[in-house]
Amino acid sequence: MSKILRVQLPQVGGDISTVNIYHTAITASNLIAENVSASLLTGSGVEYTVDDNISTLFAQVSDDGECLLTTGSDTSTFWGHQIRYIEVYAVGSSDATVEITSPITLGPTTSSISASIDFRDYSTVVLSVDVSAGYPEVSTFDGWYTDETGGSLHGSDNPITITLNTFTGSDNFYARFS
Repeated sequence: MSKILRVQLPQVGGDISTVNIYHTAITASNLIAENVSASLLTGSGVEYTVDDNISTLFAQVSDDGECLLTTGSDTSTFWGHQIRYIEVYAVGSSDATVEITSPITLGPTTSSISASIDFRDYSTVVLSVDVSAGYPEVSTFDGWYTDETGGSLHGSDNPITITLNTFTGSDNFYARFS
């Protein structure tokens, strides 16, 4: 089985513009991605699908300069195939809200929320939207998508129930409103 890891860094050196991402060890066979923009890593981050047994990632500077081939790594036993990192966003309306209603309650909010859900402890996660929050200007809920624009439709149910093995294409759930 595989899992999705998000690589996001709080900061990188000022003279670093790109890095290569590896798992387990820095070898050609363990290369996940080449020339990943440092600004992307310090912004929204990037997601990679890796085998369940992967617990160490390496970033190696790939651009010219004093930091060429400098590395950094992170190891975590928290990364597990039973854990999903759910990100929920409300887009297209200034008043409609999103919320995680189970197994924990987060929200409602008109922006975004995130949670790490351990499916060893919980069997489902429930997300919901409230289009009436902006009454009398009521939005229309268009569905749950993998990206803010474009992307794939997860579904249009409200609420939507997520399990460990459903909606595995992305842990991003964008509630689009019109």
